[in-house]
Parts: sequence; C-alpha cells; structure tokens
Amino acid sequence: MAEVKADMEQPRPMDRLICGDVGYGKTEVAVRAAFKAVMDGKQVAVLVPTTVLAQQHLLTFQQRLGAFPVRVTMLSRFCSPQEEREAVEGLREGRMDIVVGTHRLLQKDVVFKNLGLLIVDEEQRFGVRHKEWLKQMRQQVDVLTLTATPIPRTLYMALSDVRDMSTIDTPPEERLPIRTQVAEYDEGLIRRAVLRELNRGGQVYFVHNRVQDIDLVHEDLRVMAWLAPLLVGRIPVTALANPPALVEVFAHTINEELDFRLEAENMLEVARSFAELGQRGYVIPRPHPTLVTRRMLVMERLSGFVFDDVAGIRNAGIDTHAIIRTGMIGFLEGALINGIFHGDLHGGNLFVRPDGRTALLDFGITGRLSEPRRLAFLRLLIAGTMNDANGQLAAMRDLGALPHDVDLAAVSRDLGFDAPPIDPTQLTADELVAELQRVTKALIGYGARIPKELLLFVKNLVFLDGAIATLAPDLDLFAEIQQLALYFATTHGERIAEQVGMDPSGYQIDMTAVKGSFGVDAGVESFTHRELLERRELIKKRLSSRRR
Repeated sequence: MAEVKADMEQPRPMDRLICGDVGYGKTEVAVRAAFKAVMDGKQVAVLVPTTVLAQQHLLTFQQRLGAFPVRVTMLSRFCSPQEEREAVEGLREGRMDIVVGTHRLLQKDVVFKNLGLLIVDEEQRFGVRHKEWLKQMRQQVDVLTLTATPIPRTLYMALSDVRDMSTIDTPPEERLPIRTQVAEYDEGLIRRAVLRELNRGGQVYFVHNRVQDIDLVHEDLRVMAWLAPLLVGRIPVTALANPPALVEVFAHTINEELDFRLEAENMLEVARSFAELGQRGYVIPRPHPTLVTRRMLVMERLSGFVFDDVAGIRNAGIDTHAIIRTGMIGFLEGALINGIFHGDLHGGNLFVRPDGRTALLDFGITGRLSEPRRLAFLRLLIAGTMNDANGQLAAMRDLGALPHDVDLAAVSRDLGFDAPPIDPTQLTADELVAELQRVTKALIGYGARIPKELLLFVKNLVFLDGAIATLAPDLDLFAEIQQLALYFATTHGERIAEQVGMDPSGYQIDMTAVKGSFGVDAGVESFTHRELLERRELIKKRLSSRRR
C-alpha cells in the first residue's frame, strides 16, 4: 500500500501491477487507492472482466466506503437502461466518484469529468482492442492492475522494470499460506489432493495442458455434473436439496470406491476415531496392510446378523434397544467430537455381531467436517436442545446452510420461530400444504442450501429412524434424548463447553422445546417411535386425500 501511495503522489502516471494469491488483500489495496484518489478530487474507474465480479466489487466498495461521502455506481448488463443513463451522466458531470464496470466502461459514450485512477482486475482476460485502450490510459492517469495469475508478457514487463510490481506474500490473519508442491504426474496424488480439498468444503481448479486428451478428463466429470443443471430451478424444493452437493457426494463415492486404497484409509480413520473416543460398540474390519491395491480390498472377515433379522437378534439374547443407543452415540460422537463419521449407513453396510456389537462396512462415503464446521455443528445441536432458535440459525449460517451475510432476525421472523409450536396433526390438508409452501419459499428466498456434510448426516438420521422402527419401535424418544444429552454432558461436557464458549453449569436441556419440535404438548411425558409413526401416517393420509 505504501508503494501505491508513493506512486500516486509522483508527477508521472502510476503503472503498477499488484500480484498476490486469491484472498490475500489485492481488493483492499484497490479500495484504499480509490479512496485516496477520490479524496484528492479525482474519479476512479474499476474495470473487471465479468458482471458477477462487477457486482461483488460494487458491494465491497459500497460497504467499505459507506461511511464517507463517496458515490459508487456500476455499469454492466445487470443495470437497467435508466440506471445506465444515470451512471453515464453522473460520470460526465462529476456527480459519481467511483464506477465499477465490465467492457461497458470501454464504450465511447462513457466520458469522465476528471478520471484520476483506473483499476484493472485480471487484465489478461481482456482482448487486444481493450488492451490498446488500456495502453492509452496509462499515459494519462494512474493505472493499478490486480492479478493472481499474470500472463507472461505482463510478468516480463514487470520484471524488466517497464512496469512497477508489488507482490503480496503474507496471508491475512486466520488464513493459511498457500502450499505449492511440484511433482511428477501421479493420478493417486491428484485424486488424494482433490478429495482432501473437497472433503474440507473447498474448491478445486484443474488446469490440463494437453488439448489432445482433455476430453477424457472432461468425460470423467461430465457424467457426475450433468444432474445439477437439470434440477436447479426446475423443481423449486431441490434448491434446498443442493444438487451440486449431491453430485459432489456422488463424485466422492465414485472416486473412493474405484480406488480401494482410499476406502482403506477411510476405514482406518474412523476406527482411530472410535478408539480415541473409547467407543467399543462398533467393529470395523481391518484392511490388510500390504494387500490393498487400487482395484482390490483385502480385509478382516466378519460375520453376524443382517440388520433386519430382528427375530435372530432377539433369539441370540441381544438387546435391540442397546444397538440403537450405541448407534446414535457412536454416530454423534464421531461427528461432534472428531468431525468424522461413516457417511452411508444402511442395512447392507452393517450387521450385528453375536456379542451385540455393530460391524460397519463399505466406507466409500465418509463424512468429514472441517474444524469451523464441526464447531458450528456442535453449536447447532446444543442450541436445539436449549430452545435457542437464534443460536441454531447462527450455527446453520456457519455450516454454510445460509449465506454468511443473511439477516438472522429476519429469517427467524419469517420462519415463525417466535410463534408457538404447530402440531401438524391438528392442521387440515390445505393448511399443511400452505405451511410447507410458506417455509420452503422463505428458505429458498434467503438462499438456504443443505451443505454436503449436513446432507450425509441427515441421510444417516433417516436410516437410524428406520432402524428404530425395526429394532425398537417402543423406544421412548424423550427418555432417549435425555439419556443422550446426559451422556455427552458427563463424558464431553467440559470439552464441548470450552470449544463453543459456554459455561458448562449453564447447560440445561429444554424438554418443552424438544417436545414442541415433535409437535406434541409439553405435558406429554413419554413418546414412543411407534406413536411418531402413527402421527406421520395421519399426516400422509391427509396430504394424499388432498391430491385426490
């Protein structure tokens, strides 16, 4: 920033390249340079290659400079004809200080009264004609170019001192530095790196240098990606289901189940998590240390009762309620404490051992929570048991289910969190449909999406719900929830309290709120899963009668 400031105070026009990785603060340098120019009585033009980036920069400049008498506008195809006319007139008459725009800024009708600074983001994405215009501008006004990937010509000019260059090498606080690894082409290395990045909720940019076989790479991705555009926008509720996350989960499955070495690593990671937690109710077969290859998985042989063999399990003297309790504790513990869990629970992936322990198989999908998301997940469940609606919404936002800048108070109000609980069995079919539509519309309107980690977690909860119906239909759900809360409070209470920043003595489960979430009155003392299924069947019949 000091170099930019010094350049702007020189008699000759500035021509400086700012080079730094994504998220390192190039935009912050641009904002400060623009502010200095405006305070010196000059106008600023911010030229970007895409309309989406223009919108992002507009919001950034408006938010950062909102407390000052600085007028910011935009010129792109997102603007209406009237907005364009007002912006162009404002620039010509000097009423607008900063304009953010795409190629629209380069048209002849855009005239500045006193342009002093031109900021160009990603210059390499503009054509030759546009660059000629930029070359002319460099002789008249200060030019600041931002890029994370300078093209060879630009880099050569900077290194030859034809242009000045500043590099941002230090990441902002709480951001890890970029790690660069140079290696020979290795499919296994690439796959592991990509999966690790996707599992933590990140994104991957893959550059392929051979046109001849780029179609092979594209074909691998095309099969998994074609579903998302078919679903998004066509079936409204699928906006909540987050089709891209579904496709990503499917992609993980394909990759990990086509390479048994990855599946073996998943098995060992989950096994280590259970061992660390002292969770002995699960058995995970050990993969052979030397015989596992990409195409072959050799592992310990286990046997037992299939999960729906209720008669066989009970005849062996195994407590089916204990199986359910172990399943819920183990599943929750792995996710909440260590941020890892089996991501594909179903009857074909597990069976009950003669000693009552549950054997887990098929680790093609393994759920992983990054540390920030694990803590958000912890806060979500704690807030849910304490009737803290605002805390739940904040945790959902931090999980990625709501946009980071969403107005939580408005979401709470529109979803009716401040209203008394609704018993769905007391609603007519039309009232049920209206309520579902209202909630769905509100969630979609706020940009709600189900992140992939939550998607896997909910999928497992659906299986556990079915397992309770099969193995323990008379399980008292209220008593079980209290037992689970007590277990986590006594086993992990201090650790959880420290991580989420709360006083452990202040934790108190709110059973009235829990009962309200099931739609039952606070005076109900017990509530079995069988009764829950009866209520669901009643709701299902009402909705079916309405469709007829």
